[in-house]
Amino acid sequence: MKYSTRYCTLLAFLLLILSHQTFPQTHNNTGQKIYSQFSPPVFETISIEDGLPENSVTCILQDYLGYMWFGTQNGLAKYDGYSMTVYKPDKANNKSISGGIIICPFEDNNKTLWVGTLNGLNRFNREDESFKSYKFNPNDTNSISSDFVHAIYEDRFGRFWIGTQSGLNLFNREIEKFTRFYFIESKSKAVSYINDNQFSLGIAAITEDPMSEDILLGTGLEGLWRFNINEKQISKFEFKDPAYVNKKLGCIKNFCKSRDGKLWMTTINSLSSLDLVTKEFKVYFDFSINKKGNPEQIFLSSSVIEDQYGNIAVGFFAEEKGLIYLNPNTGEINNFELIPNKSQNTWLNKIHFLYEDRSGIMWIGTWSTGVKKWERYENKFTVLQPTSANMNDLSSPVVYSLICDPNGYTWYCTPKGLDRYDQRIHRYTHYLGDEKCVTDFMVYATMIDHSGNLWLGTSNCGLVKFNPQNSTYRFYLNNPNKLNLIDKTVLCLLQDHLGYIWIGTLGFGIYKYDPKNGHLDQYKNDPDDSLSLSQNEVGSILEDHNGNLWVGTNSGGLNKFNRETGKFSYAGFYNCLSLYEDSENRFWVAEYLTGLNLFDTEKLKVIDNYSKDDGLASNTFMGVLEDNNKNLWFVSDAGISRVNPERLKIL
Repeated sequence: MKYSTRYCTLLAFLLLILSHQTFPQTHNNTGQKIYSQFSPPVFETISIEDGLPENSVTCILQDYLGYMWFGTQNGLAKYDGYSMTVYKPDKANNKSISGGIIICPFEDNNKTLWVGTLNGLNRFNREDESFKSYKFNPNDTNSISSDFVHAIYEDRFGRFWIGTQSGLNLFNREIEKFTRFYFIESKSKAVSYINDNQFSLGIAAITEDPMSEDILLGTGLEGLWRFNINEKQISKFEFKDPAYVNKKLGCIKNFCKSRDGKLWMTTINSLSSLDLVTKEFKVYFDFSINKKGNPEQIFLSSSVIEDQYGNIAVGFFAEEKGLIYLNPNTGEINNFELIPNKSQNTWLNKIHFLYEDRSGIMWIGTWSTGVKKWERYENKFTVLQPTSANMNDLSSPVVYSLICDPNGYTWYCTPKGLDRYDQRIHRYTHYLGDEKCVTDFMVYATMIDHSGNLWLGTSNCGLVKFNPQNSTYRFYLNNPNKLNLIDKTVLCLLQDHLGYIWIGTLGFGIYKYDPKNGHLDQYKNDPDDSLSLSQNEVGSILEDHNGNLWVGTNSGGLNKFNRETGKFSYAGFYNCLSLYEDSENRFWVAEYLTGLNLFDTEKLKVIDNYSKDDGLASNTFMGVLEDNNKNLWFVSDAGISRVNPERLKIL
């Protein structure tokens, strides 16, 4: 079996996906991971064709059992990943949900599911899947103050708050009574508590101040408002610079507390943050600037969340800008169209609600286009390809091999030369583009030596040593009058712990090169010597943790090299495509047809075997890598497989 361009490209692809994460990491001053660069997300759409009662999804929640709940303008849907159960008002059933326009689902600390609608508050009974409704009764002062429920919140003391179109409610769930709080704005701009319904201030968002017992409110009035529970009084929050804030902060629609303690706030067209300790306020963007006649209306929603990577995700109904991602550490903002191919239709980018579930999947409730599901773990593959308009890109869509160095650079060998990618500043630099010998042939093997030099093994023009410090290079072992690599395809490279560079070739055996004195030794198969290399096509070389050198050949199996005698001993197998030793010092042999083998190097026997019958994509593996979670990744002629050896599970 020959080592074709196809297989080298597959191996390069495996290296590519493990070296280029979808979200490259940086850290903020709290040590928290921040992911600053994004690949364009791939959205899956869940719509009425999948069982949604309506395509405008106003709110989303994952309950403790793992069910996803989608609120729409035509009922509530429970989603188990395969099918929907829909709940709608039914006049003939007094245990049905009270309203069809769903505003806010909420699961309290007792695992009870509550649903706020445009027609009352509802408590869900999981045993019989019925609802109990709580609605405004003008003859009962202990009923909820309005049927239009905007917000539900349980504070750290277990108090249950309901924000409605007509004020704030404190709900005693044991005796099922509401205490109403109404507010009125005075000439001094302070707002005082009154006992009757003279002024019905809508409460759009609720959270709490961790520095006190006060409740923080987003209301129909501009600015952030504080409710003092003991004094039953509402007043504007005192910022460090109130004059500046009052000009910048409109009517708050949504709150989010990030893990660093900041409070993030959205209006219908802006995002800002507040440090609740220092009271410092910052506006990140405000789309209302230079706009006129843009009234704050309760149905113009916005949403803000912090994802598990520490980024802030934002969506607006009014601004039609799709999904907005902010890296709070760098201030970098990424804007993603929900349907990129139809971005001219801005109404397709209206967002009602954002939600991240426990597995890290992002769910987006849209207006008229259903739920957008972004599985960042599933869509982990980033396509890197050149564009004619951008020199800061790969020089060619074909990548023969690549390697990552300790300085954060990724090096790509392409038909147009050598490309260096700086992950910190996201910039490409191109080398060897004028060197005809390199660009005319393929670079199958790459290696970084102990001094940080990059070595390239080519298909026909020998070995190239590239110095990244000064971008100089020279060709090695290409003197036709001596032992050389001209017209020899280099398939693999390795520098051992003694400093020798081992060069595996296609049909010419293996070479040992001493970079100190330039001495070159060749080891080939000798049919008359049973201790010679078993076959001359060398596709893999590995030095194990004990310093033993192993050589994998095509049709000659696995060889172990004896440094003292300069001889080889056959260790088994037939077609060794790839060799790998993982972080637990386990030795893996990928063999053509038999698949992946866990090999005992002392007893020279196979301990375990994984094959296509066990769920692998194929038995033909050309590359193996281990990730930070100790999963092993294998690239084959039929795709990529991942194995967790600890759990002995193919993922």
